[in-house]
Amino acid sequence: MPLVSPTTPPNTWHLSAEGRAAARALRHTLPRDARLFSSSEPKAWQTLGGSTQVARDDRFNEVSRPAEPWDGDYKELRRRYVASATQPGWEPPADAASRFQAGVSAATSGQHATDVPTVIATHGMVLTVWLVSIGAVPRQSAARFWSDLRFPDCLLVDLASRRVRTYHL
Repeated sequence: MPLVSPTTPPNTWHLSAEGRAAARALRHTLPRDARLFSSSEPKAWQTLGGSTQVARDDRFNEVSRPAEPWDGDYKELRRRYVASATQPGWEPPADAASRFQAGVSAATSGQHATDVPTVIATHGMVLTVWLVSIGAVPRQSAARFWSDLRFPDCLLVDLASRRVRTYHL
């Protein structure tokens, strides 16, 4: 979990003490030889240890949503968003999925192509809209999929078969 503050933009939040402890536990479950990528948001790269071995990429950042309210049912807005309902002022779901796919393509091909696993630390909404866009999560299940994500979860995504396996740690 990050240190949440309504006066600080979410893309600048750092992990809380609880979040750092969960991240340490998560890192012990990851393949030792994995190539590490994350969004450029502190809470994401800190999840993978915050070291220089983590390649930070803005394409893995969370959905841009400057108009998200702090009061009311923000979770319902997010559930509708991941089910592909555009929210005023938010990055369109298709744009977020396309951006994320470009990052995945770069991380898994070309100069990064290796025989070792690729690990990407990212965020729930952008991950969900990407999984919907590639057909790994049915659109009608997107809101539930997103709601069921925990901090931190580890998902194994087989890009060839579009199958997703979630590990709740």
